[in-house]
Amino acid sequence: MSDIFNIKNNDINSISAMDVINNMQKTDGTLKTSTTVEVNGHRYEFSVRRDETNGKLYGTTNALDDKGFFAALKRFFCGVNAEERAQRMNVANAITQKIASIISDNKYAQLTNNLLQFRAIVNRNLSANNKNIEIADYGLSPNRNLVKNNNLLDKIRNEYADKGVTISFNQIDSYNSACKITPATLCILPKPDAAGMEGNYEDTMNAIMNSSIIENYDKYQGIPKEKTEDWVKFLQRPENMKKINIPAKLNEYLHQPADSVVEKQTGWKAEFKADPDKALKNFVIKNLSHDFKDITPEELSVLVKDVKRYLDIMNIPDRTERDRKLEEFFDVNNGWRNKKEQEKYEQEVKTLKEEYPDSPEEEIISFALSSNHVGTTRRFLMLNNVFVYATFRQTSKLGLEFFQEQNKPVMFQFADYNGNSLEGRFGDIKNEIKNRKDENGNITINQGKLGSAITRSEMRHAARMQKRLDAQFDLNLVYGGNKIAK
Repeated sequence: MSDIFNIKNNDINSISAMDVINNMQKTDGTLKTSTTVEVNGHRYEFSVRRDETNGKLYGTTNALDDKGFFAALKRFFCGVNAEERAQRMNVANAITQKIASIISDNKYAQLTNNLLQFRAIVNRNLSANNKNIEIADYGLSPNRNLVKNNNLLDKIRNEYADKGVTISFNQIDSYNSACKITPATLCILPKPDAAGMEGNYEDTMNAIMNSSIIENYDKYQGIPKEKTEDWVKFLQRPENMKKINIPAKLNEYLHQPADSVVEKQTGWKAEFKADPDKALKNFVIKNLSHDFKDITPEELSVLVKDVKRYLDIMNIPDRTERDRKLEEFFDVNNGWRNKKEQEKYEQEVKTLKEEYPDSPEEEIISFALSSNHVGTTRRFLMLNNVFVYATFRQTSKLGLEFFQEQNKPVMFQFADYNGNSLEGRFGDIKNEIKNRKDENGNITINQGKLGSAITRSEMRHAARMQKRLDAQFDLNLVYGGNKIAK
């Protein structure tokens, strides 16, 4: 790695946070005291220091120092006229301001934290017998994208390549996708192909149980087939299937025997036992993604009723009868289309009947559905989202348990929806749902604060794991702020 920035054509804006890190850090992750910026063949010295009183980083340069910079480049300035001298001074000043702003920028701090944590995790897990290191990637996208967009992982890989070490950075979502557990295969329609989907929720749950879900393994997700099989076997455990099969779990909660005793006095099972209607509404709010943060109270009321109706149908024992009821429920005339979509569908049916007068009406309707499917309405998308989002919330939390069993370290990168650090607010996050309930125990949807981010569920689960495992779980905290987690 060169210690010199090479900037051509005075393009100061080309300097990135990753450039600064690449040039300002030693292999062990500690900061170097100085580096050099080269502009069109001419070098400017730059140094950095950390103020121990406030922890902030400050950059200085001799590019504006007559004794330092101009003495070193005396020949360069010899005979230069005042106008060109001023231009070169402006370049030096621009470099100083650009790098100083990067050093003080939150993204630089996040990347610095991530780089330090990466090296620490790799070194801690590196041994003669372990040169294929997998790190589990957790956290909201603002921080995860910094890693991806700044090629930080490539930098780490390159550093360890000469030692024969391979490093992978995988999300549990990749494990899910590799074995075809995706939003498209968790569609709640009885005939998902008519909605542009790939599978039905119930069929996908059955495919997990009988292992057929890995028959068409997706190798392009980067997860080896044997690891995918390990994940499916982990999900097949009865206690884990009860967590991820959301319709079955909710029906169990809703139909608890009157004389049943809830061993645990907290949690969803206890809430459903105390007041099923209120608990279901709270569950819907918590498990509806942030994409629907603008939901109105009227829409929420309809959504809760739709969820209840869907669960009632899914509780029917006979599969044939269940599918028939689902088709009736999602009938095109049952309010699942807005007016424009309904008119489009009816016109398509009319046209098809004129073009194919001998075709059975059932085939005509099926063909029309395939091109004008029900899954385009906001009402359907919200209903489907509740079950899909709740499922992935559970697989993400179970992923922590899976990685712990596999002895894989987890790298958490914390940030809220705006990329702000969650450091110092962990207790608030763990209690966010409790704090948002009104005096009647209802979760509010005020000011778009809908649901609970999957990451926050993961954080709460990780805290419980650490407590249960006596802090033996290798959980690496990387915050979105400017302090490095210890």
